[in-house]
Amino acid sequence: MLVTHDRYFLDRVTDRIFEVDRGTVQSFAGNYAYYLEKKAEQDAITTELQGKASAAKAKWEQEVIKAQAVTQAQQEKEVAALQAETAILAAQKIKTDADAQAYANSKLVSAGLTPQERAQFDKDTKIGVAEALAKITLPTTFMAGNQGGQSSMLESILGVKLLDQKQQ
Repeated sequence: MLVTHDRYFLDRVTDRIFEVDRGTVQSFAGNYAYYLEKKAEQDAITTELQGKASAAKAKWEQEVIKAQAVTQAQQEKEVAALQAETAILAAQKIKTDADAQAYANSKLVSAGLTPQERAQFDKDTKIGVAEALAKITLPTTFMAGNQGGQSSMLESILGVKLLDQKQQ
């Protein structure tokens, strides 16, 4: 075994070279010139493989970006489809509501009332009923038959004491 930095000496006296590099040992059968030739070939192969690996990695990264873009585009397409479907449903509801109103209006017209007349009638009726109820005054006592001094259901509901007809 021989350790030296003299390349010419190594080239003339060696028939096997061991290279220790970054924790690995490689053996080359031949002199120093043969070692340099084979080492250059290995370095070229390593560089080529690293280039291919780098290219493959770059291609993979481009594929990931493309997949993400497709996924985002697909999501946007699905959102647009859902929005369109929602708009269609809303339009159908508006049409259904309009059809129902048109049907109700046609029934009113066939009964002799226009929708405006029906609205006025409904308003007047509600106001008339409210005014009539406001004018009603209920007496505080009523005449009714009472059995055995027991209060009747009517007394419970009205909250007043009913006079027995026999007492008058």
